[in-house]
Amino acid sequence: MGNNVTFCAKNKERSYPFKATLVCLDEIRNWLDDLGMAVSHIALWVYIVLLIGGGLVGYLKAGSRVSLITSLAFGILLTLVNIGVIRSFYVADVLVALLIAVFIMRYLKTKKFMPSGLMIVLSAAALGLMLLST
Repeated sequence: MGNNVTFCAKNKERSYPFKATLVCLDEIRNWLDDLGMAVSHIALWVYIVLLIGGGLVGYLKAGSRVSLITSLAFGILLTLVNIGVIRSFYVADVLVALLIAVFIMRYLKTKKFMPSGLMIVLSAAALGLMLLST
């Protein structure tokens, strides 16, 4: 942001104060847009780690290969979205929403908060951050 402030300060020295203000506002808006995208990417990275970690714990504690394979498959797809191999970031939104549906079905079947209830909360939080910051 230091460069943006300097850029704005240089424009303020000109004799067009209103134009300089508009340029500054555009620079600040661009910086906030970039920050928003960073928040969505960070939220997705944290979610990927928690998702794969949960699948690994499910495999180690209960011997659930399905949990491990599913978490790895979704983790890989979400990673491809986050690094830009899959171009549309909305694919991540759809994948996380699909996972929320799966975790809701598992919660309704087992009536246990752990692990499906926790993953519903984490998935909803990640999806909310991704949607609000893009």
